[in-house]
This record gives sequence, structure tokens and C-alpha cells, in this order.
Amino acid sequence: MFKKIAACLLPFFICLPASAQSIPIPAEQWIPVTQVAKGEVFSIDKGTIGTDGNMRTFWVNVNHIKDSNVAITRMYMGANCANNVVEYGWLLQADWQGQVITNKYPGMEPVQASPGTANDKLVNAVCTEFSTDPQLNALTRARQADAEAITRAIQIGAGMFK
Repeated sequence: MFKKIAACLLPFFICLPASAQSIPIPAEQWIPVTQVAKGEVFSIDKGTIGTDGNMRTFWVNVNHIKDSNVAITRMYMGANCANNVVEYGWLLQADWQGQVITNKYPGMEPVQASPGTANDKLVNAVCTEFSTDPQLNALTRARQADAEAITRAIQIGAGMFK
């Protein structure tokens, strides 16, 4: 999904190694999406949302509560709008003094975003262009899944006539 380049990320003042996958620098256009029970606020950088069919790529910023050793987490994520699967492309974390404590590819397998979780709300936000109407969201997601199924059927059909 990503190409290899080097990129510097602000305000962390760090550079991703050239071996990192192609990741855009955050545009700092954070839109709050959800707040979890512990009080952490999850935001999406609207300026970095990329689209490739049903896939969306984007930066997420998590503002942690004071009880945590981590003040801010930033994750570059991929989300499949057709099946609610998310993938983590890069992970950055800073402590309360502004020191970077994590800067790496997390090496996690793609996961299903369970209904009602922060991941589910993030996927819903990027896949419905931040709509807050639940019925419209459901219709938009269904349309995307239908379009993907039709595309696959056409590809299979075309392959039969080769």
C-alpha cells in the first residue's frame, strides 16, 4: 500500500527512515472524531486522507490523559471501507516532556474494527467523509461494499472471455 521514502514529521522533529513506507507529513488539520471512556480524544488529520478504491489512509492523533506516561500518540493508518479492517502503518509517541518515546513500524496484523470502538469510529469518519448521520453512513458504506462486489464480478466475468 505504501512506497518507500524518507519523511520528517513535525512537531516531533524526527525523520522516518528511508526504509519506512511512503507516509505523508501530517497537514495538522485535526478533526476530533471520538472520545473514549478514559477521556482520550481521537482526531483525524483531514489533510492527509488518501483514497485508493475502498482503501483510505490517514493520520490519527490521540491526546492521552495525564494518568498515562504517553501524552500524544500519532498513527498512520489504512482502513478498508468495505470490510472495516484497519492496518497500522507507523506509530509515533511522545511523553509529557515532548520526548519521542516510540517511532516505528508497529508490525501489527490488520484487525477488524469492532462496532462502537475508536477504530470503528475512525473508519466510519474517513469512509463517510465525516458525516454524522447514522442512516447516511450505513447507506454510504453499503454503496461502497456493493461497488467493490460489482467490480470483482466484472473482473471475474472479463477473465472468463479471455
